Amino acid sequence: MIIPIDDKYRLKSDIDQWLLQKFTPTKKEPNKWQSFKFFSNPSSAVTALIQLRIRESEVETLVDALAEVDRVTASVLQALTPVFEVQEK
Repeated sequence: MIIPIDDKYRLKSDIDQWLLQKFTPTKKEPNKWQSFKFFSNPSSAVTALIQLRIRESEVETLVDALAEVDRVTASVLQALTPVFEVQEK
């Protein structure tokens, strides 16, 4: 299973683990995703991704950091929320 989060990160699972992957294109492999963290459950993977994205931010005050926590959490959870459409025939 592959769950895209944004253009930089995605979650992937295999039979044994959950992987956090980063988009790392090269000339030879323009669509390359590199696994860099490994987890036994999806909750740990999502938590690590949220923490990583907050650490990557460039906020400089506590107020901005708290707002960034809310923003990052909301964006990751939105990416994980399934969307269903009902189509009439």
